[in-house]
Amino acid sequence: MPVLLNNKENWVLISEASVYGDYCGSHIQGDSEKKLLKVTFAPDQKNVVMSNRPFYTPWRVAIIGSLADIVESTLIENLSPDCEIADTSWIKPGRSAWSWWSGDSTEDYETQVKYVDFAHRMGWEYYLCDAGWKPEWLPQLVDYAKNKDIGIFVWYHYKELQTDDELHDKLSWLAGLGVKGIKVDFFESDSQERIQVYDKIAKAAERYRLMVVYHGATKPAGERRRWPHIMTREGILGAEYYKWSDGPTAEHNCTVPFTRNAIGPMDYTPVTYSQNRNQTTWAHQTALSVIFESNIQHLADKPESYESIGDAIEFLKACPATWDDTKLIEGYPGRFVTIARRYGDNWFIGSICGGNTSRVTSIPLNFLDHGVKYAADIYEDGDTPSQIIHERREVTISDVLNIQLKTNGGCAIKLSPIRNIK
Repeated sequence: MPVLLNNKENWVLISEASVYGDYCGSHIQGDSEKKLLKVTFAPDQKNVVMSNRPFYTPWRVAIIGSLADIVESTLIENLSPDCEIADTSWIKPGRSAWSWWSGDSTEDYETQVKYVDFAHRMGWEYYLCDAGWKPEWLPQLVDYAKNKDIGIFVWYHYKELQTDDELHDKLSWLAGLGVKGIKVDFFESDSQERIQVYDKIAKAAERYRLMVVYHGATKPAGERRRWPHIMTREGILGAEYYKWSDGPTAEHNCTVPFTRNAIGPMDYTPVTYSQNRNQTTWAHQTALSVIFESNIQHLADKPESYESIGDAIEFLKACPATWDDTKLIEGYPGRFVTIARRYGDNWFIGSICGGNTSRVTSIPLNFLDHGVKYAADIYEDGDTPSQIIHERREVTISDVLNIQLKTNGGCAIKLSPIRNIK
């Protein structure tokens, strides 16, 4: 799961919600002879599920309607229990720099400082110390980052955080240093036993006011309603696959907004220019910062790559990681998608296409406020895949933007109110 189906009348997205340690995760299994899809236990659930009363099974969920109904749905989260955290003031979404993807050292202190400085220049909120970080220099880095208004996340293998003593010793130490969150990796299971580990880590992290990112993880099932400090999780073929394969295609990027990202935050680690194996244009990559939703958005490339994209770096400085409103403007799985998201008074739009084709995207601006003129900063495909052209226009609610997307291309747009129309 999730599985997206179409019966010519409606689209149907099948998944599950409220999956906690009382149960295991489930998978969809096809039966070609009977032409059926079956909901089954995860393959790694070798034994029966065992729990004490009272216990709660997950919801099996079908979101039925238009593609917009699916993309804009919050049903998965609505079926999870209410928030259990009284004071959520310490839970703060944001953008994060990250050295692991680009091949820069995760072990060298000066490299970490380089990325903290870059995050500060970008106005981002966090830096992630991934596998290989050193406890010897972590206190110094946390203090350095604090002076730059940058919070630090720290990576752990889940096997390092299984017992009560391990959780207390490590998390209390991190909290004492001023670390803001942890990234926990290599779960790679939907078994009841492993789901219980997710729950245990989430509860312990809340006690120490640490936000959580789950990597090498199962799909989301609405947990961030109950525990909003669970910021995001992987469960996606993301940009890290460019490191050892051809990686995500443009068609893949045009599919996951309707499937994986429709059920919860997605740690794809987008916006990669230096190693995307010519699968997409750079404008396409820039648009992913809007199209893919993640409360901690790890922008995976190195500072030198971002500083080589010209004016488009201003878009990455401005684009937030959390949203007040989301609208699917147009789309079809695997072919193209255009999503508009609002944060405060500003709207951000991402539009991409796949299938080794080009197209003109038509974006009606009828979601804007009446009586207000907006500055539209448009970052679109240039003459080559690595060129991004910046154009500024003044627009209103009555305008339609028609933008040419090159093969596997895209565009990113920021709409900012500039004045009321008399």
